[in-house]
Amino acid sequence: MSWFKKKRQESNIPGTAASPIQAPSPGSSSVLPKLPEIKLPNLPSISNQPRPQPQAAVSARPVPAPPRAITSPPPVRHEIQEKEPIFVKIDKFKDAVESFEKVKERVNEIENMLRRIKETKQKEDQELREWEHEIQIIKTKVINIDSSLFKKIS
Repeated sequence: MSWFKKKRQESNIPGTAASPIQAPSPGSSSVLPKLPEIKLPNLPSISNQPRPQPQAAVSARPVPAPPRAITSPPPVRHEIQEKEPIFVKIDKFKDAVESFEKVKERVNEIENMLRRIKETKQKEDQELREWEHEIQIIKTKVINIDSSLFKKIS
């Protein structure tokens, strides 16, 4: 028993032979239609053009794709054609007013703190100037005493 058999091709079409169709040989006198001649344009010679340089061997690891530029969609503009009244719930309006008042209070507090810090800094600067002045006075006195005492010794 064979596992694989060649099956015969039987022709089910009437009037055809079971033998395969053969192409006519080049020397035979079969009648074929004559084709028209095709005229091709003159192309430049390949030998005049520079040849591309051979590329380096391709590496086995895959080449990462170049990063795509991330573009954001254009900004949406909401244009109001005419001045239309804006309707807001009373509760939300009151909440907004309270929040705004709190912000104003915080700004005033910060402004007062800055004013106090500036005043404190001015007082410190004034005291430092006074100390520098006193040190200069003490320094001149020390120099005078040094020159008067040690001049007499030498």
